[in-house]
Amino acid sequence: MDLPSTSSQGGDDEIVRSKKLKGRQYAVWFVQFSHNGKYLAAVCGRVLDIWEILDCGGSLLYCRFESHAQRVSYITWKPNELQLLTCAENVKWWTVAPTPGRKYVLLRTYEKQCLCTVLCVWAPDGKHIFTGFNDVSISMWNLQGREVRSWQGGYTTRIADLAISLDGEELISTYRYDKILLFKWRTEARRYIDEFEHIVSFTLSKDGYVLRACFVGPDEELIASGSEDSMIYLWHRETGELIRTLERHSAVVNCVCSNPARPDEIASGSDDRLIITWR
Repeated sequence: MDLPSTSSQGGDDEIVRSKKLKGRQYAVWFVQFSHNGKYLAAVCGRVLDIWEILDCGGSLLYCRFESHAQRVSYITWKPNELQLLTCAENVKWWTVAPTPGRKYVLLRTYEKQCLCTVLCVWAPDGKHIFTGFNDVSISMWNLQGREVRSWQGGYTTRIADLAISLDGEELISTYRYDKILLFKWRTEARRYIDEFEHIVSFTLSKDGYVLRACFVGPDEELIASGSEDSMIYLWHRETGELIRTLERHSAVVNCVCSNPARPDEIASGSDDRLIITWR
């Protein structure tokens, strides 16, 4: 599928591949491509699926495992490595790099007593992680599992998103339900972005812009977003023009993400238990 094409409804030839999570009790809540674009992680309840994206355009289930005792709320890949973090009652650090006889290994668990993690993000250098907790605090951890910094109260919301600038200096989080916080964690300086509606998520572009969906295309010229009406909408970033509507899901589309290695490819997850990849 040529994503930057003119406005139209999706045809049958636009679905490159789709996979259904058969026998699952929960919807597909979160999907994210690895940084090299060769793997796609998907969360369905407590289960984490890792799909291998093949050069021929197909996909294979690489591994599937129950990652937490509670429902997973967030996942994020480590920059330039086949490692990722999962968030639920705690944060777990996994590697899915192939090893003899094992396709995934738990490397470390990060947790604070009586708190659940809502979200997490890698520092760009891969040497630290930041976690947001359900008491609206944020913590910074080293790779050995030690908490090295903590900011208590008022830094995020219980249902939130978290990102970090490319230079690693500024954390971005939902501060209130209608406000985004940009927080320089070294100096604790703050600035804000006000919204007029309830913020449910955002994405940070390569040039530092923040929005609620994902950027698509070689120059991130498009914005893709799921919807409660089971559609995926593609808008032109600069003009706001609706470019295309993608119709293949039959329930709420919970998440969309773009492939860092293939800028014209996106993946979506829905309450209909389908993962669909689009080109």
